[in-house]
Amino acid sequence: MKKIVTLLCTSLIVLLMFVAPGNSVKAANPNLVPDLFSCGCEDHGIYPVTGSEKNKIVAELLSSDVFKTQKFELLKQDYTFMGVNKVQVAKFEGEIGNFVMVAVPFFNKSGTVEFAMFTNGVPSGIALPPTEDDHNH
Repeated sequence: MKKIVTLLCTSLIVLLMFVAPGNSVKAANPNLVPDLFSCGCEDHGIYPVTGSEKNKIVAELLSSDVFKTQKFELLKQDYTFMGVNKVQVAKFEGEIGNFVMVAVPFFNKSGTVEFAMFTNGVPSGIALPPTEDDHNH
């Protein structure tokens, strides 16, 4: 009798693991961080960087003392680092020169996304995401 009860309880647990709805973790809104550089602006000399090239650029920046200092300053001002997976990279080629820009998203005090911008590894300011009105061809 004891074996039957154990078998039934085990079967019930296994069944509930596969059938019952779980308490799923709600993921952050993927649209919370706007995509700054995938605007179709290749004819303007803006090229989003993806894949291993992006990973290499981001790794170099995040391990640099320049980034660590900038991040520390922003954290002191109550900004919150959003993590490495939302960092965006683009190459700019044009009349003013060729450079790589990295946008590192942070939440400000009010919960709005702002980007710490780095041009060729040098801090170039804090930027708010563009609105639809800001981007007209």
